[in-house]
Amino acid sequence: VLVIDPARLTAPLRYEAMKPGGEEFPHLYGPLPVDAVVEVRRLDDWHHDRREEDESQ
Repeated sequence: VLVIDPARLTAPLRYEAMKPGGEEFPHLYGPLPVDAVVEVRRLDDWHHDRREEDESQ
């Protein structure tokens, strides 16, 4: 999972849902500059963090 610094993007970033009222996700409309990537996480670690966030809500 790439962690991106939105301030370093040169293309438009929009948060959109798959369906009206659904959860919104970021969509980048253009190239991803390498210097905008500030961290790389293992997918397993990211899933673990997401589960902990869901449980605390």
